[in-house]
Formats: sequence, structure tokens, C-alpha cells
Amino acid sequence: MNQSNPEFIVCTPESETDWQHYFHLRWLVLRAPWNQPPGSERSDNDNSAIHLMIKNKTSIVAIGSIHLIDCHTAQVRFMAVEPHFRRKGLGSMILQSLEQKAIALKVKRIILNARESALPFYEKNKFVRLKKTHQLFGCIQHYLMEKKL
Repeated sequence: MNQSNPEFIVCTPESETDWQHYFHLRWLVLRAPWNQPPGSERSDNDNSAIHLMIKNKTSIVAIGSIHLIDCHTAQVRFMAVEPHFRRKGLGSMILQSLEQKAIALKVKRIILNARESALPFYEKNKFVRLKKTHQLFGCIQHYLMEKKL
């Protein structure tokens, strides 16, 4: 999927080891810094979501998921890039791959709840900020964003 950088490949988790590493990265990036316990990275939507990850030769370095809200709307959730692999375009690779999955499902728009620190990333990827929403763990401000397909 990434012809410009063959060092990284976008794929779906398949093996039990893939899933363990996938959820560990989700916890490590999105929950552990706020002292949340392992298991807190899981979601009720995990079984119905489409999950993607980026692997290099040795490990899983980025993840993300998307699930249908209704026949016209999908939601991107749990985007995470391993800290040592940030600023290499991997987040955009995952996001673009999730968008392609949504397009294949004939979705008309994608929504997401972005952390305030991630707003520039999503805006660079053509998402529009709609409104300020919740604070995760009482301190991480989120914003509802949308991209029409």
C-alpha cells in the first residue's frame, strides 16, 4: 500500500501476536501516559471495527480503526503512532487507508474526536473542526472533526 516507503506496510492484524501488539501499542500511546490500566484501551466497538496497523521489519509502529455509525457515517478511533516513528507520515498512511475502507463501504463522511494536540495533523489531512467536545481523563480536550468523502 505504501509504494513510496517499502520499509512500512499497512495491513490488518491477523495473528494472536498481531492483536496483542496492536492493543499494547494502543494502550502504550493512548492510555499509559495518563496512568490508565491495561484493558482500558479496549472498546465495545472493537469487534465490529476495521483495524489497520503499520508494520516494519520488527514491530507494529502505528495503528487505527474505523467503524460505521450509520450507512452514511464512519468514525475513526484510536489512532496511535509509536513515539520513535512519529513525523514519518505513518499517521497519514493509516488515516488514508482507513478513508479508503470507508469509501469502499460507500460512506459519505468520516467523523472523529481529536485530541487538541492532534488538531494540526487532522486539519492537514483535510478534516474540519466542528466543535469542542469532552475532556478525556479530565484533562485531554477533544474536538469533533469531520471529513466529507
